[in-house]
Amino acid sequence: MKKMVTLSALGLALLLAGCGNTVDNSGKKPSTTKATTSKVSKKDTREVTNGELLKVGQWTKDDSQGKITLAKIWAPKTSITDGPVKFMVESVKILKVMPQNDNQLTFAKDTFQTNSITKPYYELQVVYNLQNSSDQEVQFNGIKAIVTTTGQQLSMDSGLEDEGVGTAVAAKATKRTVAVGLLNEGDASKIKDITVTLDSVSDTENYEDISEGTDAVKIKLEQ
Repeated sequence: MKKMVTLSALGLALLLAGCGNTVDNSGKKPSTTKATTSKVSKKDTREVTNGELLKVGQWTKDDSQGKITLAKIWAPKTSITDGPVKFMVESVKILKVMPQNDNQLTFAKDTFQTNSITKPYYELQVVYNLQNSSDQEVQFNGIKAIVTTTGQQLSMDSGLEDEGVGTAVAAKATKRTVAVGLLNEGDASKIKDITVTLDSVSDTENYEDISEGTDAVKIKLEQ
């Protein structure tokens, strides 16, 4: 069993935006994989001030990270069964992050535990839902690994921050959460699929494993 991990102000909270008077994406659904930016007026209307980034080219400013722009988005609707839990991928995004100051650059280095942060750097974001089909509360112990098209492995000890680690999911309930990984420099444009391996699922009474995890499942992004 893994200890529960709390992700601090990473903006993982599904990239809620700050103040302003531009785009409000509250309650909207992601666009499909090959989304493109619409024509915009001289005033940039792509800034999202409330809700998630849902269309390529939309951007927001985050106090901890800087300017975050949606570079790519896919909605593969893939599910993986992990014991009583169904892991359902809602969206996969490539985010371009441009730190605006030294504090934001340091935040990225501390978050991903590396000094190899470029300006800009790119993140892989996986938004997923956990559906518990059992009659008891269970604990999902996170994504064990994500391997990208380029062969980069993202895991808890190597560039992956998974908000789902240690998540308790009530009986017959569904919970939405997110994982973010730091992509190698130059790899963002090469991502066409990801291979996901899930960790164990435990009961929350004595924390014994109900499932030992899953085999690797490839999720195709480019159609």
